[in-house]
Amino acid sequence: IDLHTAAPPRINLPQIRCNFNNAEALAMAEAFAPPVIVHGAAPRGSLRYEVNRRNIPIVLYEAGEPHRFNEDAIVAGVDGVLRVMAHLGMVKRAPRRRRGEAATSRHTAWIRTRQSGILHLRVGLGEKVRQGQILGEVSDPFGGATVQLKAPNGGLVIGQTLDPLVHRGDAVVHLATLEKESTTPETKKKKTTQTSSYAP
Repeated sequence: IDLHTAAPPRINLPQIRCNFNNAEALAMAEAFAPPVIVHGAAPRGSLRYEVNRRNIPIVLYEAGEPHRFNEDAIVAGVDGVLRVMAHLGMVKRAPRRRRGEAATSRHTAWIRTRQSGILHLRVGLGEKVRQGQILGEVSDPFGGATVQLKAPNGGLVIGQTLDPLVHRGDAVVHLATLEKESTTPETKKKKTTQTSSYAP
């Protein structure tokens, strides 16, 4: 189990990344019971890539932001690791799984800004959006020209920037196209802002 936060200056919804074509890895991901499980090939040179080459099942947990103790991400991570250990027969007891099943996605994409300026997001982590929905606006420092960021398709917000100042081409919102929607009870959406929502 590989554990990651987002890269600065971003924050991630708790999620598991794994190879859906590896049955053992997918079973581990389902045992972890995160809000969403994302399929993806491991980037060359990463620990996950080398482990996959040796046909060893691996899951990557991504959650929270760097240089912060995000309590919700930590609790979800610890509970998930214990559930995987129980699944593998390493421990006898583990935290109870959430009711229902995690959402799954085979495709994710970062929505990027076409203009430099000040970012005002309208969506938060874990929020489901529809095609064409306004995700936020980027305006120039003088409040002049404003460009809207719209969702190219429906999906789930699994990551976003925390930086209020963006440059043209910067990644702003990470959107996962859902293959299977979560059947877990609706969780409270985290309305993140461009400043950290956690104490250092």
